[in-house]
Amino acid sequence: MDARNDIIFGTCVNYTWSDISTYAMSIHQSGFRGRKILFVNNLRGNAREKLLKLGFEVIDFTPTMKNVVVERFKILHDWLTEKNKVDIRYVIHCDVRDVVVQMDPSPWMEKQTAKIFGASECIIYKDEACNPFWVEQLFGRKALETLNNEEVVCAGTIAGEADAVRRLTKRIFELSTDRFGDDQAALNILLRSEFKDEMRIPGPEEGFILTAGWWLIGAIKENRDQAVGKRSKLMVTPPELIDGVAYPSRSILPFCLVHQYERGNAWLPAIREKYNTTSGLSTKKLEAVIEKARGTVAPNTFEHFHTQMRDYIRTLQEDGNQNKVEALEDRMAELAPDIMFTCMPNTYEDEKHGGPRVKRSWVLLEYLRRS
Repeated sequence: MDARNDIIFGTCVNYTWSDISTYAMSIHQSGFRGRKILFVNNLRGNAREKLLKLGFEVIDFTPTMKNVVVERFKILHDWLTEKNKVDIRYVIHCDVRDVVVQMDPSPWMEKQTAKIFGASECIIYKDEACNPFWVEQLFGRKALETLNNEEVVCAGTIAGEADAVRRLTKRIFELSTDRFGDDQAALNILLRSEFKDEMRIPGPEEGFILTAGWWLIGAIKENRDQAVGKRSKLMVTPPELIDGVAYPSRSILPFCLVHQYERGNAWLPAIREKYNTTSGLSTKKLEAVIEKARGTVAPNTFEHFHTQMRDYIRTLQEDGNQNKVEALEDRMAELAPDIMFTCMPNTYEDEKHGGPRVKRSWVLLEYLRRS
C-alpha cells in the first residue's frame, strides 16, 4: 500500500461552504494523494457540489447523540470496520472548521514506527483547567493525578495506522458519555494505558501537527484565559506564520496540519485568505520551467512543490479558470527560476531573528494563488 491508501476523515453538521472551505481547499492544495472522507448532516447551500468537485467522498448520516464530537468516533470506527477495510493504510481523523492541511502528512507518517500519533496541545494538565475537569468528571480524582505532568493530547486531530485508530476510536466511544469533553478525557487516559506502547506524541519541532489554541490565547490580553495560555510550551520556541503558512520555529518546512488557528484573530485572517483565493494557470510553460530547473533544489523540496502544483493546476483547469493563463505563463517563466528554484533572492526583514532571512519555498505558490 502507498499514500493513495491513506484517508483524512471528518464530520460536520449544519455547515455551509464558508464554514468548511478553508479546510477543504487546504487538503486539496496540500498534495495529499489519499481519500478525503466527510460524513455530513444538513450540509447547506452549494457545499456538497463544491466538495464533490474537489474529490471528497461525501457521506450523509443522521446524528443519534446530542454531541457529535463524541459520536464521530463511533462513525469512524464503524466505517473502518465495515466490509473489513484492509485497503486503508493511515488514518487522520480531524476537526473540520478549524483545521488546515498545509503539507501532505503521508511522508511524515511513513518514517515513523509508532502506530498512533497524539497531537499535543503544548500544555500539561496541572497548568490547565478544562481538561483536568473533563478527566475528573469521567474517571475521578485518582485518574486525574496520573496525568498531572502529562501533555494534554487533543481529540480534534488523531492520526495513525488504520487498525490502531479503529481500535482506539472504539474504546474512546465506549468510555464516553453523551457529554462534551468526554472524548478528549477518554483519549488521554487510553493513550497512557491500553495504547501506551503503540503511541507517540510528536514535538512541535517535528512539524507534524500544531495545536495552536492555548499559545494563541496567551497573546490575547482581553481573554480571561490568557494566563493559562502563557503556560504553553510554545512560548519558548513559538511557531511562525508567514504568508498564511505556519512553520515550527526556525524550520524550512511547514507543519503538515494546523489546528485551532482561529483562537483570537492573530492567524485567522491570513490563513483564511490563503485558502480562499483562486487564480488561473495552464501547465505548458510551468512544466517546461519545472523540468528545466530539476536538480537545482533539494529533492524533497522539489518533489513536494511539484506534486502540489500539478494538483493545483489540474483543479484550475477542471474549474475552467483560464482567464489569466497567458500573462501568468509569461511571468512564471521569468519568476520560477529566481523565486522557487534558488530560494534566495526573495527575503523579508525579520527583526526577531536579526535581519534578512530567506523566504520559504512557498513564495511561488503564494504568488500563483494570489495573482
